[in-house]
Amino acid sequence: MSKFVPTKLSELQLMVQERVEETATLEFKRELPESGKNDDLAKLLAAMANSGGGVIVYGIEDEDSRATKLVPMSLADSAERVTLVAQSLDEPLGLDAVFSIPTEPDGSEGFLVVSVPTSERAPHFHKGTAWGRSPKGTVALSRRAIGELYTRQPGFAQEFGLISTRPGRVICRHIAEANPNYLPSSGIARATNYFLVFENDGDEDALGVDWEWAIDSGEEPPILLSDNPFPLEAMRRGERLRLGVAHTLGSTSNLRVRTRWRDGRGSQHEEVWPLTF
Repeated sequence: MSKFVPTKLSELQLMVQERVEETATLEFKRELPESGKNDDLAKLLAAMANSGGGVIVYGIEDEDSRATKLVPMSLADSAERVTLVAQSLDEPLGLDAVFSIPTEPDGSEGFLVVSVPTSERAPHFHKGTAWGRSPKGTVALSRRAIGELYTRQPGFAQEFGLISTRPGRVICRHIAEANPNYLPSSGIARATNYFLVFENDGDEDALGVDWEWAIDSGEEPPILLSDNPFPLEAMRRGERLRLGVAHTLGSTSNLRVRTRWRDGRGSQHEEVWPLTF
């Protein structure tokens, strides 16, 4: 997510001058909660992380959700405190940045800027509740919203065995395409082009990939019209290759193709794919 993170006092002054409005990804706070009262801080951090990230600026007073006044605050241990609260969430949160913009030469007072990432470990909970952001502020997430966060995080799903990675698998099918160069008077005999299509439809690479015709005794396989690049050292997930093949009437009704490959653990696999031309 693209977000503006102020780093200079002049940028904070401009925010107040232009009465910048709070959004789901930008929050102004006059000061941190009192020491030992971290619930609101924890909710806000979790909510932003669960909702795509954002920026919190401490030391700006707002009115009607717009920045209205710079109010420098004590910076003593403030960054450390925010970092510790983020780590205390149920699924600890690592922040993009937590830094101060001091107004005093000794750095004792000023403003605190917290940049919250789009979390790859969402949803984050505080005291059993997952929080999110809306244009009106921080809200408890619904069961559906929590479920959607889980489904978008493959790391969580794999960690808890909710999904498993499909091993590589080499399938074969046929397609027929109209020959764009065919005209009855052109002398081109093929109105339709036929292809064998090989594809790895798994989530992992398939290794040592090869194929052969699986035909009944006495049958003649179609003639390949493309160079055969097999065997292949590997087919990447989603990789697809196609070979032009001649259409032979009468001998193709029971044609099958056998594909062979190894998975990432070295186990050998093969499958037979019936073809209908």
